[in-house]
Amino acid sequence: MSSELITHLIIDAVITFIVLYYIKKHIRKTEEFYDKSRIEWERRQEIDKRLEQKLNDYLSKSGLENKKRLLFMRKEAKLMKMYLDDLRTPTEEFDFIVRNYEEAVSIIKKHGIPNFISFDHDLGEDEDTNLLKSGYDLAKWIVDSDLNNTYKLPSDFKYKVHSQNPVGKKNILGLLEGYLKFKNTLPEQSKTTSKNSDDNKSLMTHYLANMSNTYD
Repeated sequence: MSSELITHLIIDAVITFIVLYYIKKHIRKTEEFYDKSRIEWERRQEIDKRLEQKLNDYLSKSGLENKKRLLFMRKEAKLMKMYLDDLRTPTEEFDFIVRNYEEAVSIIKKHGIPNFISFDHDLGEDEDTNLLKSGYDLAKWIVDSDLNNTYKLPSDFKYKVHSQNPVGKKNILGLLEGYLKFKNTLPEQSKTTSKNSDDNKSLMTHYLANMSNTYD
C-alpha cells in the first residue's frame, strides 16, 4: 500500500471523525433544547393550573362562578333555535330538532337556552304506555333554571307553541307568558344573582296565582 493512499485514508478518517463529533454534539444540544422546552412547558402548565384554581376559588367564594358560566352559556347559545316535537319535522330551519324532554335538556345544558323554542306538548309514551315528560315539563324546567340562575333566558327569548293539544298549548303559553311578565317586574339584581332565587320563586308563585284567571 502506497504512502499516498495511506495519507488519504488517514485524512478521510479524520474528516469522518470530525463530522461525527459535530453531528453528535448537535444532537446532544438539540436534545437538551427539547428537554428544557418540555420542562418549561410543564412548568407553565402547572402555573396555569394553579392560577385557574385560585381564580375558581375566588369566584366560588365571591359567588361569581355561576355568573361566569352563564356568560359563557349565553355566548354559546347566541341566535340558536330549537324545535321540540316527537313526530313532526319543521319546514323552516332550526339549529336543534329534539324529540323528547331529555334530549332538549341535554342540548340546553351544553349550549344554553336557545333564543327561540317551538314547543309541542305531547311527546309520546314509553314501552308501558306511560306518558313521557311533555313540552310543559320542559317549559317549567326552563323557568326554574332561569329563577335559580342555572341557565338564563336570553334577553331576546321568543317562543311558539305548535301543539295540537289545546289544553297543553294553553298551559305552556300561560306558564311562559306569566313568567316573562313576572320577570319584567323584578329589579335587575334579582334577575342576575342567585341569592334571591328563593324569594323570586315565592313571588312568582304568588304572581302566577293572581294571573291564573287570565288562562281559565
